[in-house]
Amino acid sequence: MSKRHDRLRAIAVAATAIAQVIASPLTTLAVGPSSSTGAISDDNISPVTPAGYAFAIWGLIYLTCIALAVYQLL
Repeated sequence: MSKRHDRLRAIAVAATAIAQVIASPLTTLAVGPSSSTGAISDDNISPVTPAGYAFAIWGLIYLTCIALAVYQLL
């Protein structure tokens, strides 16, 4: 029974990692480019708006989540 629960957990981790990566592009396609956080941030500039390169870390976060999902499935 433990093996079954472990497999379900691994599948849940993989599904969540994939959903996390494709959520933003699918939302932009469904709602339109004006709904992207970048467009909203550019329209509402404030002194605490981070530079665009600050968000490059999300590529590494997404890659790590996918790597964890693959590790869990193996």
